[in-house]
Amino acid sequence: MFKVGQRVECVDDDPATYGSFRWNEDAVCVGQVYTVRRCFVHEGLPTLWLDEIKRSEIARLIHGADVGYAASRFRPVTDISIFTNMLNQAPVPVS
Repeated sequence: MFKVGQRVECVDDDPATYGSFRWNEDAVCVGQVYTVRRCFVHEGLPTLWLDEIKRSEIARLIHGADVGYAASRFRPVTDISIFTNMLNQAPVPVS
């Protein structure tokens, strides 16, 4: 589904979704774009670590240095530049 280095956008930042806590600077936010650092399965759920999320001291003490987010909280960011380039290069019909 996702791969390392891929850009993803958060579509669910509700801490209640998976019983997780919201640690101010560590929390993902709807609409923000992140880079996938690692993909793995944790307790049966596809999970992502994100480059831009750095754990606070209290979060590290409670959960450890890295805690992933369920992959279902994200959608891939699509690069549409290839299509834009095709449109820009298309000949304009003469009427």
